[in-house]
Amino acid sequence: MTSNRLYHIGFGREDLGASPPGIALLSGEPERARLIAQNYLHDTRLLSENRGLNSYIGRLPNGRLVLSATSGMGAPSLSIVVNELIQVGIRQIIRVGTAHPTLLVNHPADIIEWRLGLAGFWLIACGCFWNFWFIRRIKL
Repeated sequence: MTSNRLYHIGFGREDLGASPPGIALLSGEPERARLIAQNYLHDTRLLSENRGLNSYIGRLPNGRLVLSATSGMGAPSLSIVVNELIQVGIRQIIRVGTAHPTLLVNHPADIIEWRLGLAGFWLIACGCFWNFWFIRRIKL
């Protein structure tokens, strides 16, 4: 690890290599991030197990480098992790996990698209999200 590691996520931009990933798969639970890294990524390595926020780097089957990371529970933790991921160069975050059951009727293995701009993200971080979301259930 470098000395420029960020406090919460436990790694810095230099730890991502010469061609860092631009995408992070972000889950709330450390075990889910590990399972994604082990089961869906190749050439995986552990970046950090810091403060319960585990991060792994690996390649998708098409060779694209991605990060599998943990945000912890709740909007405050999510806000901190997203901020630090942006600082290390992540530009796209895909949330992987469960959805709040009152938002819509979900079925196991549903894919839900949630689009929200940066202003909306900060509204969520403040706990004021009920009137500012757009969700579309993708039928497979």
